[in-house]
Amino acid sequence: MNFLVLVNGAPKYKYFYAEIAKHLAERGHNIYFAVNAETSAIAEPIADIDNSENTFFFDNYLKENFKFLSKKPIKLEETWGDVFHSDFDRFFCHNYNLRENNDYWTAVLNGLQGFFESVISNNSIDVILYENVSNSFAYMAYKVGMSLGCTYIGLIGSRLPNRYEIQTSITSESDFITSDIDVTDVTVDEENWSNSYLKELFYIQPDYMKDSAINKKIKLSSLFSYKKFLTAQKILKVIKKADSYYNYQVGSSFEQLTSMYKLNWRKMLNENQSNKYYMSMEEVDVLLENSKEAFYIYPTHYHPESSTSVLAPDYTNELNNIINIHNNLPVGRYLYVKDHISARGVQNKQFYEKVSALPGVRLIHFDYNVKKLIKYSRGVITVTSTVGYEAALMNKPVYLLGNVFYENFPNVFKINSFIELREMFYKEPIFYSNQDITKFIVAYYRYTFEGQLLIGKPELWNPGYFSKIVDDIFYRIDQVKKRGLL
Repeated sequence: MNFLVLVNGAPKYKYFYAEIAKHLAERGHNIYFAVNAETSAIAEPIADIDNSENTFFFDNYLKENFKFLSKKPIKLEETWGDVFHSDFDRFFCHNYNLRENNDYWTAVLNGLQGFFESVISNNSIDVILYENVSNSFAYMAYKVGMSLGCTYIGLIGSRLPNRYEIQTSITSESDFITSDIDVTDVTVDEENWSNSYLKELFYIQPDYMKDSAINKKIKLSSLFSYKKFLTAQKILKVIKKADSYYNYQVGSSFEQLTSMYKLNWRKMLNENQSNKYYMSMEEVDVLLENSKEAFYIYPTHYHPESSTSVLAPDYTNELNNIINIHNNLPVGRYLYVKDHISARGVQNKQFYEKVSALPGVRLIHFDYNVKKLIKYSRGVITVTSTVGYEAALMNKPVYLLGNVFYENFPNVFKINSFIELREMFYKEPIFYSNQDITKFIVAYYRYTFEGQLLIGKPELWNPGYFSKIVDDIFYRIDQVKKRGLL
């Protein structure tokens, strides 16, 4: 088989996927690489990729064809947002790469289409390998690949401990997960696992949340840490050696460097200024224990993140979401806005000031146990949050705005607009049996694979680690073929 491995600027991903590629090649498969920009060869050099005739750099293609691509009529049945919102959500949040005109982005869009058509067709690519579809480079690879009969394989951590997902689409994984739910019985071992998992759910944290750098409080000392110094050194090296104009996902490397420091300064200041707007832990405990209020939970998200910018692009503005939910909430009921620990410092003081001013809205600190809130709540209103998944498992109504793997689970109601919430708030809740919920947990368990994606942790890559991942990839490819999903 012919594999096309995608490489972009995500730190340390290149090394991880290079190892997978090496194991695929050892099994006799042909490996090709599509790299978003040659800066990759400077920032994270791997000679076998950077100097290979099987490696194709998009920025070179864009540079060579720019004048033609910028004037070429666009013939693509996509929206601007479907292609570019994931990137612009990052540009807006981090405040860089906002200087290019329409001709530039027309060239990029035409370029992505032509680049992937050429690479995939000329090399008879069977499988595209990357993480989940998380940016425009991956999106266009997926879309062009689908039109040419390729299978997309995206590796991403799961919500279950010590398990990961292999995705094959952008938004239809929920159907994949539940497609066999009524024809395959739950085994005794699976039921025992489910019972144990539900019993511990109150204390379980997904693997991707553990030791995550974005969850940690930014301190003045961390802005000048050795790790930050190495990152700055890497970017300065790129600035010195490369022309980043055609690296469309970054733009000016110098601007990227300065925006990184500005962002961390803002997050540090924002967190310090926002603390006074949260209810105290004790106040929340009293409200819950005395059952004083009927309330729903809205969990905020970290931004930018593909879970919203790709799977729910209409709902990436947190303040807009909260105001619209509040506007449709019956008087006398409350909205508890539970901040996400990863989102600490992302929003500014004015955000918290406005949210806390809304009557019937309470701001809950990111350190408060959200499962305790779920237990006493009337349900969860969410875009794509893991909190919605946990609420469904706890037999609470979930009003879902985006696309996510658990959207077919019991008690999950897909909402197409905020106005639909009005009706939902007046419906009596449905309570499902443990057997019903178990079926769906087990279906998700079966969809995932044992293990963790240890990106950036080469010290944990034991001899059989990548062989197992490759085995899992081929298992998923066989599933896709058998289900006729190509």
